[in-house]
Parts: sequence; C-alpha cells; structure tokens
Amino acid sequence: MKKICFLLIFVMLLTFSGCSLNSLSPEKITTDAVSMYYSNRSYSVVIEDKEIVKELTAIYNTLKLENVSGELDLSSTINIVYYESKKEKAILSIDKNGLLYLYRDIDNIYRVVSKDFQYERLEEIYTIYEDKK
Repeated sequence: MKKICFLLIFVMLLTFSGCSLNSLSPEKITTDAVSMYYSNRSYSVVIEDKEIVKELTAIYNTLKLENVSGELDLSSTINIVYYESKKEKAILSIDKNGLLYLYRDIDNIYRVVSKDFQYERLEEIYTIYEDKK
C-alpha cells in the first residue's frame, strides 16, 4: 500500500511539474562555429560570433524532445550545422511547428517539448547574418 501511495504521489508530481516520462534530449555538444540555412533557400550563413554560437549551442543542448510521426514543413525548415575545430558535431533540422530531426535522420521525427524554445529566435539570427552578406 505504501508503495502504491508513493508511486501515485510521484506520478502526480511529474504531471504537475510538466515533466514527461517520454521526453529525451540529444547528446550534449561543444562548438566553435555554426552554419544555418533554410531548406528552400540556397544561401547559408556561417556564424563564428562567440555569443551567438554559445546561444545556438545552448538551444541544442537544452532541447527536450518527444518522438512523433509526421513530416517537417520544408518551407520553414531551418538547418543548423554545429562545428568544433572545423569538424561537424551535430545537425538540427527544425520547422516552425517545432518538428525536427537530428543529424539527417529523417526517419525519426521529434517535437520540441521544451517550454522555452523559440523558433522565432532562430529566424532572427539567420536574418541578421543573411543581411550581412
């Protein structure tokens, strides 16, 4: 009986805290450069500004995901390639709906469940660097 009560309390705490038993996170990475491009555009931006690279890396490292079925909206998909010492470390392809796949693995689609994730910030960063070309 005590075990059942403890289990019920634990499940309630997870429910009210917004945690998901099914959420997962990609492996943490360190980077020193990033490139970004839209799936439907031919221009890629390269970012080496330490603060922006740090921000984009933090976005990747704090992702909370759930596996879903579906397809990305290619018209809004932003591809982010993370580098360390000129070697590719990770790739994130994400659309405006928060659907994504990691490192070209198009068979496994995920949805971002991180409450603080902002696709609009990715658009903003891309636009800033695109305008500098």
